[in-house]
Amino acid sequence: MRKKNRTTAFSTGMVVFFSLFMFIPASLAVAGTSLPVFADHLVKEQFTGTPALPDVKNNPDAKQFSSRIREGAKKGPNFAGHYTIIEWGCGSECQRSVIVDAKTGAVYFPDFTSSWGMLYRPDSGLLIVNPIDPNAVADDRVPAWMVTGFYQWDGKKLNKVAESRDMIIDPQTGAASKPKPKQLTVIDYYNMNKHDYLKIEQRDGVWKGQGDSGWRPLKVADIANGYVEYDDPGHNNGAGYATYSGALFLTSDRQPLFALLQTITSSEQKCPKTMYTLETYRMDNGQLVEVTDVLPSLPLSLFMKKGSSTESGSDYSIGFRLPRKGTTVEAFLDTTAPSCAKDLLRNARTEPIKLKWNKAAGRFDPPVNP
Repeated sequence: MRKKNRTTAFSTGMVVFFSLFMFIPASLAVAGTSLPVFADHLVKEQFTGTPALPDVKNNPDAKQFSSRIREGAKKGPNFAGHYTIIEWGCGSECQRSVIVDAKTGAVYFPDFTSSWGMLYRPDSGLLIVNPIDPNAVADDRVPAWMVTGFYQWDGKKLNKVAESRDMIIDPQTGAASKPKPKQLTVIDYYNMNKHDYLKIEQRDGVWKGQGDSGWRPLKVADIANGYVEYDDPGHNNGAGYATYSGALFLTSDRQPLFALLQTITSSEQKCPKTMYTLETYRMDNGQLVEVTDVLPSLPLSLFMKKGSSTESGSDYSIGFRLPRKGTTVEAFLDTTAPSCAKDLLRNARTEPIKLKWNKAAGRFDPPVNP
């Protein structure tokens, strides 16, 4: 975010601008109290005649912008019944404005510039300066110095009646409301994982995942159900194959747990193995932090038939499948090269072990009677 350009086009503007914000009346409404809306300052008169020619001769500032003011005044009233507000840019995040009386041609310059524009209506004497846009809040782009000012027009000048620093403004009614927190999706959680090489982006309108093969379209992008998956066939410079998947689980109080599964098969070994790495993350002060207390211990014996030996060397992996829908993670014994693990396969259970997500406890329950 660029810093605000506080330079005005006339010499006294800077002094008046700071005076306006340093000496705020004690009765001024602030955020948290009742903020005005357009309906609070309705005017009965609606001018329909031919707008008077703006009087730019007796105002030094008006002379400087005479062409712009005359052209804008021709459009007719857009504020407080019979007044026309004319705006133009004065630099980065800077807009100047003038108020012209369509009945008399009198010209009034506000004692401030705006940074994010203004809101006003033909039937109301309320002017809202620097209204905060909902998208700015969602993207965390609201600068600390930004103030939304509410001004009431008395026919000669604008009187500040309220201000706010964190409320978003409805452009139609002027109503202020607390911004809704951004709803994070499984994409957002995925991109906050600890691995810089695992990211998901929307490119050319298609969700794509990053891997050694470059950016590839997602195999599954079920954002509504909190699940994503994609392949990386060129993993490790073509010496392996990888898949990446992520799933969201929610606790009873709607706090998220994000599970990230990396499945990588190497083809460089005589007995290639598939390695499954299942990581789990929780939110902590807005940051995704890896945690290790949510999965129960899964020794090899759980996957063997009763009474069978568990001495099988290292030719196996405990694999996982994340649910696309539902709340159960499946764990299973995987032997990618059967010829290298004949004894293990002979004594292994064929059905997976299901680990059910416990929303109240915020972790996966141990398997029951595997």
